[in-house]
Amino acid sequence: MPINPSELPTNSKIFLDTNSLIYLKFASLSFHQNTKSIFISLTERNNMFYISNQILREYIASCTREKLHKSYEEVIFDCEEFTQTFEVFEDTKQVSISLLELCKKYQINGKQVHDANIVATILANSISFILTANATDFKRFSDLVKIIPITEDNK
Repeated sequence: MPINPSELPTNSKIFLDTNSLIYLKFASLSFHQNTKSIFISLTERNNMFYISNQILREYIASCTREKLHKSYEEVIFDCEEFTQTFEVFEDTKQVSISLLELCKKYQINGKQVHDANIVATILANSISFILTANATDFKRFSDLVKIIPITEDNK
């Protein structure tokens, strides 16, 4: 279940989903301002932010296949900036073990495996929250990770 944005965490570890990075970087997108506001509020509450190599791959894939009005060089620059700003988690053996456990428990298939791998990364690194505009993708895992939703009506 998504948490209420007015009850944002303090001094917590927060994983950034790919869409949160896209909305932070692309001012022309409808969710940009809300994402920026939430991110600033979370930063002011002394939260730490994390991503994974998967998030970097998804960012590059999304930004180079969609018409987001950035050059390839700008997209790579963004990723370099992310690696300097956030801790980047690798796919470790523990992530793989967690992924397989999640797949069994939740009967994961198809593209859902990508979201399950994000949750496996979150679990392997003791993270409590994920910032995402795709709250429904992570709803099945709400007993494992708290969702900070990005919606058009976040304030």
